Amino acid sequence: MSAERYAKLKRLAAVQRQMERVADVELADIMRERALVADKMDALVSALASPKPVHANFSKLYGAQIGKLKVRDQILTGRMQLQQKKVMSEKAKADRLEESTATALGEVERQKQEAELEQLLECIGAIDAQASRKFQGS
Repeated sequence: MSAERYAKLKRLAAVQRQMERVADVELADIMRERALVADKMDALVSALASPKPVHANFSKLYGAQIGKLKVRDQILTGRMQLQQKKVMSEKAKADRLEESTATALGEVERQKQEAELEQLLECIGAIDAQASRKFQGS
């Protein structure tokens, strides 16, 4: 039974590590998207600060776009914080499963050693029984 438990826990730990990697990838995607939003905002701010008359004509448009990008950045910041918590949670779950797996492996090894000792004791008992029969028979 312990060997089955160990195998199940090992599979669960592997799946949980995969879930952790997926959460990490999602966090990286959010961070990449935030970086793109920041780059777009920087480009718009530099366009607004430009002395070229072309950009002056679009100042209201640039301002509206900056406002939208700020809102998007706030949303992404919230998502990023939630995703960071999820990553930590998934990591903690995976760590606990790996500890349980190690405990189950120790139990499997202990049961294996006990079975080997029992076999050894049975062999010794059988040899003692044969020796005593020979001794009594002579």
